[in-house]
Amino acid sequence: ELRVLDLSNNSFLGELPLSLQNCTELSFINLRDNSFSGKLPAWMGESLLSLIILDLHSNKFHGCIPLQLCRLAHIQFFDLCQNNISGNIPRCLYNLTAMAFKNTNNKHTKEDVYTYMDGTQVTFITVK
Repeated sequence: ELRVLDLSNNSFLGELPLSLQNCTELSFINLRDNSFSGKLPAWMGESLLSLIILDLHSNKFHGCIPLQLCRLAHIQFFDLCQNNISGNIPRCLYNLTAMAFKNTNNKHTKEDVYTYMDGTQVTFITVK
């Protein structure tokens, strides 16, 4: 059963295939830096309940965030940056306590520090 899907940094375009909703064991989806388009699929919050990481950064999604995504109780990383998302952020997303936020206090280092809602921190160091 497929648990990780990383199609990042390609030239995929169009809407996400509906067949992905059958991959119910997926915990990691990275589709960043493509040209996927259309509305954010509500089925992600209905079928992919094991998701921990959902990275849709830098695509061409539009519209609002579907309320169904609030059912992703295990989600820890959810990136919609550089899309054309509009509307309000659903209040129910604030109830997803596994979510993390990036700590911007270390502007002079090459470290990315993410703080989880429960106060724990994870540090990622960029090595070039």
